[in-house]
Amino acid sequence: MRKLEYLSPSAIAKWIESPDEFYIVYLSEIRAPRIPQTKPMSIGSAFDAYAKSFLHEKLFGHGNDSRFELETLLKAQVEPQNLDWARIHGKYAFECYKRSGALTDLLLDLEASVGTPRFEFEVKGVVNGYREGVTKQMPRGVMLLGKPDVHYVNRTGCHVTLDFKVNGYLSRSAVSPKPGYMRVRGNASTGGPHK
Repeated sequence: MRKLEYLSPSAIAKWIESPDEFYIVYLSEIRAPRIPQTKPMSIGSAFDAYAKSFLHEKLFGHGNDSRFELETLLKAQVEPQNLDWARIHGKYAFECYKRSGALTDLLLDLEASVGTPRFEFEVKGVVNGYREGVTKQMPRGVMLLGKPDVHYVNRTGCHVTLDFKVNGYLSRSAVSPKPGYMRVRGNASTGGPHK
């Protein structure tokens, strides 16, 4: 059995969904082959690229960091078999997000943030089962890893961590906007208009 170096939000979700699959993906000596990126996965990756590229350019200027140029992000996050399709649909999802006003709200919040917002970085640390004066029932010394899309401290001093998600874009249920349907949200550690 492989030693688990850390837990991520994806690993925890996999454990809750299926302990057997968790074992196969994270602990088994024989690694399962990586599942190719699907179109629903690629739309989220492409949207993420459009959003981060746009926000980074607005905050820091064009050409400030080549890692956040749209093409660089698209090619890093979307697998080649989906790139042309995801480029079109990711842009559509991003334009819907922009028209909703949520992108403007987020940009205004980022521009008023305390300190410099951070994009695509790694947060890794040990959780010792103690937070805000309450001891949690969990093993001590669990290493957690997260890779948030954006983190900043808003004007009221709250730490905001966002992880962009696109849900339901290819869903058969009658959710708008069309084509393909979708709901875009950013998971935040605090509430706010971009949630």
